[in-house]
Amino acid sequence: MKRYFSFVLNGRELFPVFIVFYIPFVLAYGGIFLVIGLSNRKIMPMGGYLIALFSCIAVLFVLYCVFTILFSRKIIPAFSLNGTPFSFECSVMKFLGLNVAGALLSAVTLGIYTPWYLTKVIRFLTAGIGYKSKRLAFLGKGGRLLVVMLLTVCVPTVILVALTLTVLRSFDGKPYYQPVLQILSMILLTPYLYEVYNWMVNFRYGNRIIGWNTRFIGSVLRILLQMVLTIVTAGIYYPAAVLWLYRYFALKTEVVSSDGSKGIFGFDGNIAQGLLVMWGQILLIIVTLGVYTPWGICKIWAWVSERSYFRN
Repeated sequence: MKRYFSFVLNGRELFPVFIVFYIPFVLAYGGIFLVIGLSNRKIMPMGGYLIALFSCIAVLFVLYCVFTILFSRKIIPAFSLNGTPFSFECSVMKFLGLNVAGALLSAVTLGIYTPWYLTKVIRFLTAGIGYKSKRLAFLGKGGRLLVVMLLTVCVPTVILVALTLTVLRSFDGKPYYQPVLQILSMILLTPYLYEVYNWMVNFRYGNRIIGWNTRFIGSVLRILLQMVLTIVTAGIYYPAAVLWLYRYFALKTEVVSSDGSKGIFGFDGNIAQGLLVMWGQILLIIVTLGVYTPWGICKIWAWVSERSYFRN
């Protein structure tokens, strides 16, 4: 039996949280480019530019921490399954402290601590999500993510560097060199995308385990196909690629109970219709310089969630 999701939030309700974030984000993000541009003129000592640059980055970092929690408090309770809403309870200050500590440790260890930092962030946010008086628990391990990053980032990077120093060296300086290099990078990093998401979809809910039942080769080839179609169409196909992959991996997401019974998620929306819906909202966001974002987000989530289901 299919039980469908729903999403009831509208743009007007989300707008106050969004605009409080949007204005300082634009100012801080613009400040980074302003500082970089002024640094070339050498109006003041380089130390002054560095302080201004890190100040802008710090503002963006704090905005990310605060907005993530405030945004989640609005978005997650707007979702419901079979008429029962989800809940979300997380402390802004605890999340900020977690991120500050994680960022500092990652910097001190030259990035080695990053997998554990990301694991703690996901575990913290997941623990705040509840449904029918039970909360989700993230089961992913930092050590596993480190292995994934080493195998699916370092190895492709070595291959890419080898190609740029040998096969692609003769094309350096050509107008198509950078696009070819970017496309190769995307293709080589496809296994990384799969493995990271496969690592992320690993939860416990009560006596149930939620995870993917997928195969590496088949999944990577599907992701690669959607990436190629997106590149060929200059990005126009991108929303459809997202929906195709969402449909495929939703059906591969199993909920296994302790008694052995299984349930799966699914999506039965029309991809062509979804492409039009998503592009319509994206264009409105672009035309309004981002002001329409809350309405666009809510309409896209409503369309997707109403066609998503859980079946057991």
